Amino acid sequence: MPLGAAASVALAVLTPLDQAAPARLLFSSRSFQALRLGMDRDLIPAADSARLLSSTETTAGVLSVWSLAGNLVELRRNGLPCGIVSTDTLTTPQPVPEVATAVLGLTIHPSPGSALILGDDAGLNLRTCCDFPVHTIVAVREDPAATAFASQFVWPALPIMPGQDDRVRFLNGPAALAMRRHSDQRFDVVITGTANPFSKASQPQLTQDFYRSVAARLTTDGVLSQRFQQYDLGAEPLVTLLSTASTVFSKVAAIQVAPGEIVLVATNSQTPLLDAGFLARLEKDHVRRELGRSGWDWAQLAGLPIIDAQDPIGLFDHETPRPPVRSGSGQFVFGLPWDAERWGDKAGELRDMFAPHQMRIAEATPGGPQHDEFRRRISAVAQQSEILANFPDQPWPYRNSLKMEMLRNPRPPREIVRDGQIRQVPDPADEFRKNYFIALGEALSSVGQKQGVTEAMAAINRFTLQYEPLISHFAHHELVRLHELASHPAPDEELAHRLHTVYFHEPGDHSVRHIAAAIDSLLQAPDQSLTPGQRFDHLNAMLQELIQRWQTRTQYEPKSAVVVQNDVDNCVQAANRALDELEHLATEVGVSRTEFLARRRYVNSFLISPLRNYRDEIVSHRIKASYSDLASDADAGETTVGPGELPLLMNPADVSTN
Repeated sequence: MPLGAAASVALAVLTPLDQAAPARLLFSSRSFQALRLGMDRDLIPAADSARLLSSTETTAGVLSVWSLAGNLVELRRNGLPCGIVSTDTLTTPQPVPEVATAVLGLTIHPSPGSALILGDDAGLNLRTCCDFPVHTIVAVREDPAATAFASQFVWPALPIMPGQDDRVRFLNGPAALAMRRHSDQRFDVVITGTANPFSKASQPQLTQDFYRSVAARLTTDGVLSQRFQQYDLGAEPLVTLLSTASTVFSKVAAIQVAPGEIVLVATNSQTPLLDAGFLARLEKDHVRRELGRSGWDWAQLAGLPIIDAQDPIGLFDHETPRPPVRSGSGQFVFGLPWDAERWGDKAGELRDMFAPHQMRIAEATPGGPQHDEFRRRISAVAQQSEILANFPDQPWPYRNSLKMEMLRNPRPPREIVRDGQIRQVPDPADEFRKNYFIALGEALSSVGQKQGVTEAMAAINRFTLQYEPLISHFAHHELVRLHELASHPAPDEELAHRLHTVYFHEPGDHSVRHIAAAIDSLLQAPDQSLTPGQRFDHLNAMLQELIQRWQTRTQYEPKSAVVVQNDVDNCVQAANRALDELEHLATEVGVSRTEFLARRRYVNSFLISPLRNYRDEIVSHRIKASYSDLASDADAGETTVGPGELPLLMNPADVSTN
């Protein structure tokens, strides 16, 4: 990130109020890009939906807490982000990088029993470890203020709070110092959760000395899993980090879990880094449960790109290893801001450097029966993404895709011993899919029967608790539709499902009707169901989602002028109603009049005004169109569901989902 330019933004835009807000603006690539693109400087602080919840002075600096989209909460230390967590995974996903860092370390090791967690200020790595069958967890935390944050926002969802969990022990202090303390205790997994290269606390964790201290604290088969944030950096820092780790560990690899997010995994074990049992461990219920909270399937983790630094014909067959980073030398540390500052196609640099040497994790593991299941599930994940991208507001074709998956790719039956005989039974995953269709058919048939539809919806809701591609996400859409057909029997539950359809989305999803409907539900929700802060943050986040999705949506040729015009009108009306409610709530949640007016100006400039202009273009197009074209537009309104898209085991003549 260009720090010098970003600093000028903070100084030029902000008055000297609370230092948490200027610091957040200073360390924001988004702010710098907005300035570069010519955005009005008064609007830059209002360009996202973040709201400051608290700011605390600690021995390690200023710790600030921010409410982001929906139920996401961000923790920053001295302006730098050090963790984002979801306080309600039923509506808002946990960020993938934080969860994947812990999951990779705990599944690459064949049978982890102990874990050491470093730099996990937000507490999400600890929260993930507590859901794994380990007997010892040592969490080194920067200061008690970060622990208080995690106790309030992250850990209450656990069955047992870490402070009362016999497996967990806390140590306070910098992670690098904790590794240098003399101790005979060894760990199966060491997880470093916040290796932000610009953070003073994280920079000692990128040195050869640190890796040596980690190796000394690992068991024979111990695994290091380290998160490295690559934002605004080119390829050179990552090559240097891989070179440094390779001087200490015999096996080192880098896994890209998201754009700009790398997890470095390393071990000195004699066994392969990814052994024959790795995919089977990813299929375990507790692993799938953790990944499901991020809206991910285990196959998505297995499909991530990996670069093996020890591949004899890989990266370092073409690149000279860089000198290791040492604690006594500041060349690497002081060079990072310069690399962030320079202009260039850094994404292209990373692609050119690593793409020829990367493969999917599943391809890097030895062959076995789990590869067949991986291919089935990754195909379903790809179809899910396609449906959300191509049918953004009417995802009902997922039913046909799921049906075809069941017909074309059935799993082989399993053999069990019953009554002294070997019998073949259907695979549980196929039974899960079949039972979903049965429950969906019964629910649609029960519309109009108040007691029956409530029970039927509860039956469908069970399919949302276990992540399954082509089912779990779309089941929330089905439940929203059932609530509408049944005249909204449980508004709070309906709102939760609506929020899930908005926040759990794919990168290519540009649906907008769900967001407009969610805004209406938020405005109509009883006061006791949401606090003023929750209502404010959700409405603000919905406006931000509309801005982002319409910016993508307007790049495509609309299929129907009539439908697009209706969508624009609904979104403009919903946005105006949301702004009116936000104005009413602003003072109550601590947002100043000046801040709110800047936010209103931003929404008007980047959502409402562009949509009105877009609507004028659509109306002009319709005026030029012939009457027959208008009729065909109306027929293409995407408001119907074809009979081939109804559930299996159900007579299409019995019920309509329209």
